[in-house]
Amino acid sequence: MQTQPLDGAFGAQVLNVNLSEAVDDEAFAKELRALLLQERLLVFRDQQLDARTLRDVGRCLGSLDVHPFIEPVEGVPEVVAIVKEADERQNFGGAWHSEVSFYEEPAMGTMLYAVETPEDGGDTLLADAVRAWEALPAETRKRIDGLRALHSAEHVYGVGGFYQDRAQGAASGTKTRGMDAVQGRVSHPLVRTHPETGEKILYVNLAFTVGIEGMPDEEARPLLNELIQHATSKPFVTRLQWQPGTLAMWDNRSTQHCALNDYRGQRREMLRVVIEGDRPV
Repeated sequence: MQTQPLDGAFGAQVLNVNLSEAVDDEAFAKELRALLLQERLLVFRDQQLDARTLRDVGRCLGSLDVHPFIEPVEGVPEVVAIVKEADERQNFGGAWHSEVSFYEEPAMGTMLYAVETPEDGGDTLLADAVRAWEALPAETRKRIDGLRALHSAEHVYGVGGFYQDRAQGAASGTKTRGMDAVQGRVSHPLVRTHPETGEKILYVNLAFTVGIEGMPDEEARPLLNELIQHATSKPFVTRLQWQPGTLAMWDNRSTQHCALNDYRGQRREMLRVVIEGDRPV
């Protein structure tokens, strides 16, 4: 696969690949995974995919997740439609997050495909969590290495959470479900080790990281805020511009992302698959 660097801190655009023709090619799947580990973010332009083909592309990287709190595309349970209608004000994924970090075994990766994009706006920001760790002062690395962070989806998908309020609005393009089943917290290392590359990763995000194990909230929250601000600062960020037919995939273990909500009055529709991962260590 030929690539060229993306503008920004990391990532590459892959050239002259038709993903719909490569889904059954084992050699391609192996090369794709190796390239994703190297670049952390890959972008493919001018693809022609539907939900089933996107699912098949996702399976090149592993088993796919069925999201417990988002309604899937009909007949394709592994694919969800991320939609913001023109009359909606809130968007989906508009806070920095690492996909489903509230799982005991969070996602290995994400694939997002653009079906309809606004004329202006609607970009996605992605941050390199490996470089964020490496850029921390030595005293901060020593302080946080070994701590465990608490992750939860209760305030996002649960009863009374953000998406319940959203669903009660005038329009809700992304359909949620099972909010009464959202409960509890999981504990992950604040600094995880990538299971395939051995790199250390600053594993903290705004949307789902709610505390630090064994640390009072009044002490944990300022530390988390400091780390989140650092991890998503400009030196580590790539801004991805979408157009219909763009597919992006990223390593969810070593990145986090945020969907910008700057296209009021315009519609945006994406299809997403999430590749299952393992327990962070």
